[in-house]
Amino acid sequence: MRIIYFLLYRRVFKPAKNLGAPDDMPLGPLPGKFENELPGMEGHGSVVQQKYMMKKFGRKPGIAAWFVCLVIPFMVLTPLSGYANPIDDQASTVVCYGAPVSSITNRDQYLIRSNYAAHYLYRTKTAEYVCEHVTMKAITGSAKRHDDFRPDPEIPDSVRANLIDYSGENYDRGHLNPADDNTQTRKIMSESFLLSNIVPQNRENNRGIWLKLETLVRKWVKGGKDLYVITGTTYGKYYTKIGKDSVGVPSSIWKVIMDRKNSKSIGFLIPNAAVMGSDLPKYAVPIADIKKVTGITFFPKIPSDLSTGEVLVPKPEDWPGL
Repeated sequence: MRIIYFLLYRRVFKPAKNLGAPDDMPLGPLPGKFENELPGMEGHGSVVQQKYMMKKFGRKPGIAAWFVCLVIPFMVLTPLSGYANPIDDQASTVVCYGAPVSSITNRDQYLIRSNYAAHYLYRTKTAEYVCEHVTMKAITGSAKRHDDFRPDPEIPDSVRANLIDYSGENYDRGHLNPADDNTQTRKIMSESFLLSNIVPQNRENNRGIWLKLETLVRKWVKGGKDLYVITGTTYGKYYTKIGKDSVGVPSSIWKVIMDRKNSKSIGFLIPNAAVMGSDLPKYAVPIADIKKVTGITFFPKIPSDLSTGEVLVPKPEDWPGL
């Protein structure tokens, strides 16, 4: 890119001496020319005037020059699609209708795993969202849960959570991508215990209503649905922090679920508090409600004729057992 830019610069910003008037051009009469004109500058005044014009304007770029040298390289270096992120390129199998587009574009990091992909925020030291494709293979494997919670080595030390942050706190280490959705191999199961996939979660919430929702998702998959799930967090302007690394405690946790077979969707926006599992249906919302709270565009490439489903209130009959 630097070479291309340099060539463009040299081509557009030509030195004056390349315009037909060498620096050592004599100022006297020229054979076959009018006395006061230089080659390539006929009709533009005296030699002195012509030399002055060339000196003053010979290197001055026009609008086209500025466009070629400044705008085009910027366009090349900047993705043309506002939707592009590493999940689309490296983990397209865990999303449908494109990877989610976050409104947060600094102090963040994308993480690609075998079964899921995450958008991690340095500010809260938790993921904003995690994407997964919940398949029969993922939920019916032989790998058993083994609680090897640990810091994520891909995240810089200064902005990652550590085990000691959760020590002595009244919060569970709650999974965003559930351990039971990663049963193919021991390695894949282990990836779900990286702390970049974990949030401080109310204990009653994690072991009650949230467990019920995760179990329902797997039940729907076993019943024939083809589910793509995005799970994430919300934070207010002020939020609780735990541990020496100031890990953020989310005010709510949510799931966005899309059935690829019929493009029907449902969202759940649940306070990170002790709420009754029997109240789960009360927290079922249109995806548009979660988009409004989070600023995330969940399915940026969804066809326009299907996007209206994001604003519809979910129908219980479409989600048996709810």
